[in-house]
Amino acid sequence: MQSPIVSVLMPVYNGSDHVAESIRSILAQSLRDLELVIIDDGSTDNTMEIINSFADARIRVFQNDRNLKIARSLNRGLRLCRGGFVARMDCDDVCHPERLERQIKFLHEHPDISICGTFQKYFGGYHDRRNRTVVTHEEIVAALLFSPTMFHSTVVFRASAVHDHALYYDENFEYCEDYELWVRAADSVRLANLPEYLSSYRWARRKTWEADEPGLMEGLRSIWSRQLARLGIVPSASDLHIHAIIAQRGMADTYSVLSQARAYLSRLIELNRVARIYDARCFVNQIRRVWRVLCLRVARSSPLAWPALASATLMPSATWSP
Repeated sequence: MQSPIVSVLMPVYNGSDHVAESIRSILAQSLRDLELVIIDDGSTDNTMEIINSFADARIRVFQNDRNLKIARSLNRGLRLCRGGFVARMDCDDVCHPERLERQIKFLHEHPDISICGTFQKYFGGYHDRRNRTVVTHEEIVAALLFSPTMFHSTVVFRASAVHDHALYYDENFEYCEDYELWVRAADSVRLANLPEYLSSYRWARRKTWEADEPGLMEGLRSIWSRQLARLGIVPSASDLHIHAIIAQRGMADTYSVLSQARAYLSRLIELNRVARIYDARCFVNQIRRVWRVLCLRVARSSPLAWPALASATLMPSATWSP
């Protein structure tokens, strides 16, 4: 069978509530030359019955003989995909009918980019909102110091980049396996986000993250430590504590946290000034973003934080002159 333009990789585990809607959003894509590679990770509900109800030759289904978890299932899927591009899709998300066509058009027009994501809408419960992110490679690399930056179920990879640079998921990461991959990938390929809302993320999935917050935090601290090491920091427990707060993974309900964060962010700026790991302007802009968000969070409980948003003297040092 001739290889399709794009393989859509969808892992699923007990996804009976929403998998049909997700499959339909792929089969309805304006770009028709695709295959949908579904990896069932040992589902115990009627997920397989629902998947098998679709009579479309573009669907290829593989079942793990036991529950392998997300990273191992994704790696199995990457090796089974036959397309020149590989698009990620989660079994409870939906995407815009022109998502694949627009992303692959972008990748054809930008041969230097190997991984392309998009903006993302959130839906479900009370979290209907739009989620923007940074766009260029340099902005993404700077933002990755604090957060994943690329939305996992929006990305399209060049298959050649995956194989040539071994851009497979680290199976030691049960959580934030995507974040770890973006950080590693940025060392060998260029990344970009298309500034269009082409995917919708079902917010209810956050409950599965919160169920094992210690496991999630362990992965995040590992990823942050790896990046901080490039700046010459062997992070202490207090460094990682304030980093987590700045990255919105810790409580920020007292005004005193601003002075700690200011000193820490100033230190990062000065270290990057010497090491030149990050594009200076993009890095300073990212520091401004996280500082502003932190001030707004603290201001919810402490009005003293409001002046920090307007006063350059309260900003981390050097943020006005990269």
